[in-house]
Amino acid sequence: MLEKIKQNKIYKWLDNYWYHYKWVTLVTVFFVTVFSVLTAQMLTKEKPDATVLYGGPATLTASQTADLQLCLKSALASDYNGDGKKIVELESIVLMTEEQLDEAKEQAAEDSNILIYSSKALTDNQTTFAQLLMSGEQVLLLVDPEQYPDIRDSGGIVPLSELFEPSEMPDCAYDDCAVVFSQTPFARYFTATQVLPDDTLLCVLRESENSIFKGKEKAEKQYRQQLLMYYKIINFSKGKN
Repeated sequence: MLEKIKQNKIYKWLDNYWYHYKWVTLVTVFFVTVFSVLTAQMLTKEKPDATVLYGGPATLTASQTADLQLCLKSALASDYNGDGKKIVELESIVLMTEEQLDEAKEQAAEDSNILIYSSKALTDNQTTFAQLLMSGEQVLLLVDPEQYPDIRDSGGIVPLSELFEPSEMPDCAYDDCAVVFSQTPFARYFTATQVLPDDTLLCVLRESENSIFKGKEKAEKQYRQQLLMYYKIINFSKGKN
């Protein structure tokens, strides 16, 4: 029976094909599978109504990120993109100074943990963070005070004077452009925000020139919508959000 199968023309063709093109076939199948999976993920991924960017020393777990996104969702005024769901995405980038990295290594050693970050990895993260800042996708920025001055001095942050009347300046103001996130009524109420360092700053990024690729009207509308989140965080009051 086996000999009859081996004598079959189709079997011979397949055997010859596999002998000559085995690796080409395997590589092709691999890339087709990966492409199919990535395409499926892109098509099924839920589009967020707002994206908040965090840059600082906190390394958030998937669970902590999910909890933080859930509480930030309560600051959304409505379902901005009209898909029937209110979703906030948190882009978290680990950024550390050399001093913070040394402290993290010492803490990891004390806790018998392995620190996965190196100077090179953090440099790569800094590049990613800069690209996200310029993308125009984020309006709200949560940032470590060590990273904040360069962003402020570049003119990328909206001064509080452009966001509030003089008599309405937040009590939690850090300087003329940022507020201390942990001191906002919102962060004081939601315990999920405690995964971020107490000195984390909250800022409003200026509308990026890159956002014009969305279309001026659409970009301005999305910017205003995300700006409403900022005011709801600053003016948060239990029972009114």
